[in-house]
Amino acid sequence: MVTVYECRPSFEDDRPQIDFEDAATAANDWLQIGEVLDGERRSEEYPSNVSIHVADRCATDWDMFMVAGTRGLCSQRFVDTVGSASFQGLTLLPAILNGTTYYFLRCEKPIDCLDRSNAAFETFRSDPTAIKKISHYAFRSESLPMDACFVLPELPDLLLTESVVKRIQAANLKGVWIHQLP
Repeated sequence: MVTVYECRPSFEDDRPQIDFEDAATAANDWLQIGEVLDGERRSEEYPSNVSIHVADRCATDWDMFMVAGTRGLCSQRFVDTVGSASFQGLTLLPAILNGTTYYFLRCEKPIDCLDRSNAAFETFRSDPTAIKKISHYAFRSESLPMDACFVLPELPDLLLTESVVKRIQAANLKGVWIHQLP
């Protein structure tokens, strides 16, 4: 049985934050970036010059940053640790954070491996086929990738298999929160 984990930026009190009021960061077309990351626009419409500023000289020591409406902003160390073959259905879109390349993750093709008959979830009143929240995950083992960083069709969360989690833990990446799914 493959164990699956959720992955997000961590919430330390001393972690540096992206300064969205900084001139370089504010100059980005965040609406366009969000539409590309959400799949509402083609990947080719992603701006070529996304620049982000964090007012902390040690910001690039951190491997994941929170950016509302995204799966987070990941360092090259994160990408190298996960391994390019493990990004299942995800495209990496670059952004320069304090002069260093980081990546947004765009989901091109979610992995349809949730076992709805054995999972426990809440749906939206307006659309009973759309999942709002999953309280207990169950996966169809034949559809679940063995070594992967992926997204389900039902939710936008970034998910990892145990082999990827072990690599991240061994690399001691900073600012990455990993939680085993119930």
